[in-house]
Amino acid sequence: MKIMPAKNTNCKRKGTEASNVLRTVGILPPRMYGELDPTNTISRNGSVRNGIYYRVMGVMNAKLQYSYVGNVAMMFVRAYQSLQNNEKLGGQYYFAVDDSPPQTHIEHRKPYIDENIGISSWFVSHRVVCAVLNIIYFCLLIISPFKKVNFQLSPNVINFVNTTFYVTYEKAKTMFGYTPLYDYKDSVRRTIESLPKVK
Repeated sequence: MKIMPAKNTNCKRKGTEASNVLRTVGILPPRMYGELDPTNTISRNGSVRNGIYYRVMGVMNAKLQYSYVGNVAMMFVRAYQSLQNNEKLGGQYYFAVDDSPPQTHIEHRKPYIDENIGISSWFVSHRVVCAVLNIIYFCLLIISPFKKVNFQLSPNVINFVNTTFYVTYEKAKTMFGYTPLYDYKDSVRRTIESLPKVK
């Protein structure tokens, strides 16, 4: 959860003089995509072989919510601007999503890897992957006093790509007028154009 502080020096409470008031809101973004996202290169190198995307993280049929990073940033801006003058926003939380359609993890990756890739008919069981990862993390815990290893994959990631969920930005639109700055096609285009610069 991200915290947005605001200072209001003009707020008067009954029976008191003007005072500073701290108001906060929670901005909750889902998984984001956008310019210079290295995970697209990781997906190409780690999961795609001979034009086939191998389902090594479970069946991966769950529909997921993704948001373009530029639209998430715009929600932070709109929330900050509105929080200065609307005390009713304080103490609320808002999902920082846009008009990106709910997609499976593979559907989401296809434009950035290759639209023509196929999907493997077989997959590694969700439970098996999580069990293997738990063993790996246990081993890393044992060696952690001697060597620190930053392992990218975790059971939380596996659970994420195998659990359907999606939300809307209607609350943010109603409360402080948020609308996405970029539509879905433009968001994808901007992401693809940045890929040659990813290292």
